[in-house]
Amino acid sequence: MWTRRLLKTVIGTVMRAFPHAFRALQVDDGMTVGVSVAELGDWTVQREHGAWRLYKGADAGANVGLSVPRESAVPLFSRGLTAGEITQAVTLQGDANLGGLIVAGLGAALARTDA
Repeated sequence: MWTRRLLKTVIGTVMRAFPHAFRALQVDDGMTVGVSVAELGDWTVQREHGAWRLYKGADAGANVGLSVPRESAVPLFSRGLTAGEITQAVTLQGDANLGGLIVAGLGAALARTDA
């Protein structure tokens, strides 16, 4: 069974890929995206000097906030959800345009691909 410590480690590892995945998003420096996985961790991805950087912890003033309930964390980060299920599992706050692009990107990158 997944222990909290193992979950935090796995999700933290997946989060390290977010700056690379965000590279296609052309936004101004200073743009921030907060990712919160209930009971397991918070991260901030920030655009700085033309690149995205990952930080541990939440940014209360993030332009976009993505929240994932704990029960959705394992299926989301292990390709266990369809793109539609990912859209349902992730709660979006803030800039709906940018947030929508990010959630669509999660669906493209992490969605289960079976029929």
